[in-house]
Formats: sequence, C-alpha cells, structure tokens
Amino acid sequence: MRDPLYENKLIATVLVAALIIFGAPLIVDRIFLGHNPYRHAESAPEAIAGPAEPSIVESSFAERYAAASAASGERSAVICKACHPVEKGAPAGVGPNLWDVVGRRAASFPGFSYSAALLALDQDWSPEEIDKYLENSQGYAPGTYMAQRISNPDQRAAIIKYLATLSDTPAE
Repeated sequence: MRDPLYENKLIATVLVAALIIFGAPLIVDRIFLGHNPYRHAESAPEAIAGPAEPSIVESSFAERYAAASAASGERSAVICKACHPVEKGAPAGVGPNLWDVVGRRAASFPGFSYSAALLALDQDWSPEEIDKYLENSQGYAPGTYMAQRISNPDQRAAIIKYLATLSDTPAE
C-alpha cells in the first residue's frame, strides 16, 4: 500500500530544505552576529538624533588584520560555514571548501562549479582581496553566486585571520 500523504511529505521535505539553505545565513547573522539586514535608515540613531560626532578615520586593513583574533574569527565564521566546508579534504558544499583559501587562486577549488564572474577573476585570494569580497561580493564580482555581505571591517579581518589558519602551512 502506498502512503496517501507521500506527495505532501515530499513537498514538505523540499520546502524545509529550501528554508534551511536560504534562511540559515540570515538566522545565523541575526542571532549570533547581531546584524539586522531589515533595519531601515530612518530608524538609525543618526536619522533620529542627527549626525553624530565626526567619525574616526577607519583603520587600514593591515592594522585591522594585525589586531584581529583568529579565535574571534572562528566564531564569526559560523556564517561562512553555513555554505562552505572548512575541513581539509572535504568536498565542496553549497560553496567551495575554504581550507587553504588564503593565497589560493580564485575559482580554483577542484570540482566546484563557479560563476562566470569568479572564473573571470585573474588573481589569488590575498587577505586584502578576501576583505573586499566579503564586504560586498556582488560589487566585487557582479554575478557571483555568493550574496552574503559582512559590513563590519573588524569582523571581516577576524574571519580572514581565522581562514589563514586553515592550512597545512598557515601564514604568520
């Protein structure tokens, strides 16, 4: 006998899987990292109380990277791990494996189907380039599949510091 609810269960499974795949990065970002992508500019404190004191000049990437903590970056990288495996030898997931990504040629993880935007990049993933990519992946490589943005520069530096440890020969 065939289960009369088989089709409903199948559809529910597909919908739950889609919800997990597309919702996990937003949930992780909101809960663990405290970001709210739905916050409107009108509700920002500057819009209500007027502009704040002149902002401090943002430090350079090199300064932020030197001050970053790999342990903090590992905690923040939970958002990356929602799509990217980080274990040595692991196959690609939704995104390519990030093991040994710092210094690796762009779009070079074997067996992963990269977007034309990333295939067109003729570069290695230096910490500075990864920083630019994480800040605005769509602005950096329009048409890339990754749509995640990490707006906090210190958080990006910490994530990159952690990614640099994922190698047989980690950079100092």
